[in-house]
Amino acid sequence: MKKLIGLVLLTVAFVNASDESNGYSVQLATYEKEYKDYAKEYVNKLPKSIQEQTVIYPQGKYLAIRYSSATSLDELSKKLEYIKSSISKDAYIVKVSIDMYKKMLNESKKLTDSDKNELTKTIREQRLHSQKKLQETFSNNNTYSYSIQLYSFHKLDDKGIVKAYNELPQEMKSNIALYPSGEYITFKYLNKREKNDFQKDGIFKKIKYIFDDAYISTVVTDRYKEYLHQTKKRFIQDKEIENEDLHGYTKACIQKQSFKLENLSTHEYTKILVDAHELKSTNQVIESIKMYEKGFAHAQNNSVINNNLFYLYGKTNNWPKAVEKVCLVEKTISKVLYSYALGALEINNPMLENELSDYLKDDQLGYLHLALGVFFERNENFEKAHRYYKKSYDLNRYDMYLAYAYARSSEIQSDYKNALFMYGIIARNNDTKYINLQKQSIQRYEQLQRYLSDKG
Repeated sequence: MKKLIGLVLLTVAFVNASDESNGYSVQLATYEKEYKDYAKEYVNKLPKSIQEQTVIYPQGKYLAIRYSSATSLDELSKKLEYIKSSISKDAYIVKVSIDMYKKMLNESKKLTDSDKNELTKTIREQRLHSQKKLQETFSNNNTYSYSIQLYSFHKLDDKGIVKAYNELPQEMKSNIALYPSGEYITFKYLNKREKNDFQKDGIFKKIKYIFDDAYISTVVTDRYKEYLHQTKKRFIQDKEIENEDLHGYTKACIQKQSFKLENLSTHEYTKILVDAHELKSTNQVIESIKMYEKGFAHAQNNSVINNNLFYLYGKTNNWPKAVEKVCLVEKTISKVLYSYALGALEINNPMLENELSDYLKDDQLGYLHLALGVFFERNENFEKAHRYYKKSYDLNRYDMYLAYAYARSSEIQSDYKNALFMYGIIARNNDTKYINLQKQSIQRYEQLQRYLSDKG
């Protein structure tokens, strides 16, 4: 389970190098080593001017994708602003060995165009195979229909998704489904059994006047209905929360005025982040917290700062400090509190359930319930752990990590029928990010079937 939890935790590492070769680079993304092909594909999709200065940098069990290098922060500040606005909004500056960076850059240039094309072809074939397999599996069970796709956002761009939804014409919102597709969330409008139905009533023509890139796409009818329900539920819930008085995280906002905000220059802010990451990587926890707090005081919308700061609060059992800042990150409250829970799990904080109880109603992703499931499983309260695992899955049925945790817990509870059912759901999922989980689920499914067969 530590491995399962660790998949979600953002970790930052640094390369040890001599002082004379130390410098800085912009980190764009991070992949686990086993997904090396996808890291290469990410680089290949970057603009050519960016791609030429980008390297895949090994860091323990991770591969860091880094752009450019410089001996001073000033040289990278303007580049960072461009990268955050056009490539990756979560990009940040890290320390690197200049010599190592140049060496990795030279090695990456050895990858010829034919190699890149072959890599892209291989990945495309793998995906087509997965899609074909999925269609064969469900051909007798799913009903397909059609919907108008307006646009798509990367699934991590929650701010962009919310903004786009809020800017939609009011009369369209009740028929919008936020429909996941691989790494993206697509906006699907209306649902009809036949493709021509959109042409007959002129709906598609009207939509094209507003959304130039709109087109008609195929959807699984039941999934569309489920996502439509989830979309309505999500935005209605957000509205209700805004109107509540002193409930849940709103209680913490009474203390909002006690936290002093600061204005920093881009140079000061960047240096604080670099120092904070370095202190954290060398386990200088208290000093790292101070640096992250300075960065947080300047900007409360940096997910890297927020996740690391709340994680360290959890690791040092500092709930009062976490509560003080919760009201300033209302849009990502469940994410930062999950980071807090990860830190708290490291010290087995006995007050974790009590601390999170007021915020469980805001857990739209299911990860706060997952953390409490892990907590009670570690403390051998398996029945209570199972209830939290089940609730986490019920909240977010399309996250296979939650499904796997629930399947494992069902097996521990000797509910083998449900365990087999859950392992089967994971095994049939075709999202490439769950490849390893698929393999584990298939293996566990077969082992459990053999066990039940031998048992008679």
